Amino acid sequence: MDKSQLIQLTMALLGVSFGLGSYIRLIRGLLKNEAQTNFYSWIVLTILCVVAFAMPLMNGVNWIGVLTPFSFMVCAIIVTILSYIKSPKEKRVAKPFDKACLILAAVLFIIGLFGPKIATSVGIQVADPKFFKNVCMAIFTSTAFVPCYMRIKGIVEGNHEIPSSQFMLLIRNMFRVGALNVFNFFTLYGPVVNVLVASFIMFAAMYYNNKRKNEESTVK
Repeated sequence: MDKSQLIQLTMALLGVSFGLGSYIRLIRGLLKNEAQTNFYSWIVLTILCVVAFAMPLMNGVNWIGVLTPFSFMVCAIIVTILSYIKSPKEKRVAKPFDKACLILAAVLFIIGLFGPKIATSVGIQVADPKFFKNVCMAIFTSTAFVPCYMRIKGIVEGNHEIPSSQFMLLIRNMFRVGALNVFNFFTLYGPVVNVLVASFIMFAAMYYNNKRKNEESTVK
């Protein structure tokens, strides 16, 4: 293992550590009723994690290679279950906004995962199949913006997200960039999207958590 590979491995391991730390912090917050998040947004996030685990597995990657996405998938499932259990009954019912977001996410999923097959089935000739496949995967990755918006809307309406959890997720995705051995638009797009998503949720949580805290102090 040369120096560059060692650096990439270190970055990858640090990224995994911060990623798991983010999930554990949120799970702890949900168990202690310190956090509340949008249940339906986590359905989308869990599907993203399941696909991230299944795709390398179906392409022959060994158990070591899928250990990280498997651990994130399990954590996402736990958060989804806890967010449902801990949500008030009125928030368990899907609102029109939640349904619209789920439909949008489903459309992006279908285009991202099956775009090349759909194009072939309808007779569309693609000049560069590899580039088209990368575009479809970028669309799939863009699905992350849907649950991000759902969670931010939830924060505005009273949900309590944990900024430190999002900060750890932000750092995790920065380490993901450092772990890359190929740098182009498509390899950078996923980590950049996740950095933006984590940043948006973190700053929204910080702003509204402090705002409510100040309002409570004023009332007292």
